[in-house]
Amino acid sequence: MSTAEFSRWVLPHFGRRRLETNCLRPLGIDAERTAWEFSSRVGHLGAGDQIAALEHLVVSGALRAGELCVLMGVGAGFTWSCAVVEVTRAPGWTA
Repeated sequence: MSTAEFSRWVLPHFGRRRLETNCLRPLGIDAERTAWEFSSRVGHLGAGDQIAALEHLVVSGALRAGELCVLMGVGAGFTWSCAVVEVTRAPGWTA
């Protein structure tokens, strides 16, 4: 798969400089395809970064049924993990 196949990217809630250096440039994606707008307001939530940002994208309508989203996390020793989520329908709890 190529990066173009994913509608959105949920990245760790780093500051903008670290996000650019560690994620955006290496992956070749623009901040507009991430949850940067949300994460820049809420800051780092530890292990909650990905779930909070995913919820925000779904509720705001930025991520819709049929779209793919990459969730990326970083842990101790800078171990990276990722998951691909396909939205199959809007959850019942969204507006």
